[in-house]
Amino acid sequence: MSNSTSTSDGFVLPTYTLHRVPPLLPFISDVYLLLIVPLVVYWVTSLFFEWVERGNYLAGIRLHTSEEERLRNPVSRAECLRNVILNQVIQTTLGLVLTIGGEGDWTGKDDYHIAVWATRIGMARRLLPSLLSVSGVDVKTLLGRLGGIGLHAAAESTTDWDLHLASLGYWYAFPVVQWIIALAVWDRLNSGIRLS
Repeated sequence: MSNSTSTSDGFVLPTYTLHRVPPLLPFISDVYLLLIVPLVVYWVTSLFFEWVERGNYLAGIRLHTSEEERLRNPVSRAECLRNVILNQVIQTTLGLVLTIGGEGDWTGKDDYHIAVWATRIGMARRLLPSLLSVSGVDVKTLLGRLGGIGLHAAAESTTDWDLHLASLGYWYAFPVVQWIIALAVWDRLNSGIRLS
């Protein structure tokens, strides 16, 4: 699939051709790998800690003895195992449902998305002087002082400065914000969960 468009300011968005992303491991789809890896990691680490507990290894660096941990933890191993398996079944089922009919991952459109964001930044940059002048700010003096960062350049077109800012946002700022939001949602959802 190829595409080429231009924006209202004459800035030509780059063409793109989508390509299917090859799987990370050739013998399994990335979708299934994404569902399997958390289960494998959980069970490997759990079995490692169970082995350490039963063999009384690393006893010299433990914070609490096994007896103290048993007294502090009112949940039996059977209840814990039941809840873990239930959560993993729900997690895997939801993952499978969300991937039904999916076409897999595609690549090749990143430059296009960056260019779209650059045009949006350019539009915002062109609107900024009007908004500032309405609020009583002396735009000419302000732009003279900020001349080194490109706000005054090419008032009617998208600039390299817009592309650099869009690229920083696309590759760094947006993923960091998404990660922070995901952590906040995860923390909020898990703060209300109590084992009975």
